Amino acid sequence: MFAPQQEEWVILGRTLDGDVFAIPDWADRLCGMLAAQAKDNRLSYSDYLHPLRIDGLPAVVMRTSLAKDDPQSFDIVKRFAEENQLQTRLGRTMRNAETTGAIGCCMRTS
Repeated sequence: MFAPQQEEWVILGRTLDGDVFAIPDWADRLCGMLAAQAKDNRLSYSDYLHPLRIDGLPAVVMRTSLAKDDPQSFDIVKRFAEENQLQTRLGRTMRNAETTGAIGCCMRTS
């Protein structure tokens, strides 16, 4: 369940069935929608969405403040995770997910 007091969510590169998500660069593409080009021509990700790798698979960390600050972008990210049946969890550590039982899909706003 999406908890507004939680600072961040992780969207994992695995489906609810446990399969690896088929699009290998999905995390970079998703985070790219809020990224900016830095002065040195490198991509600079926003404070809201960051790609990373977890267990060798692409993943995305999303700050929950995105829901308030940019509701449209939040809805795009949420819809992407739901439509692709991706696993989500609270925070970046597995311990957080295990203690909250929050592995599943998808982010709920109510």
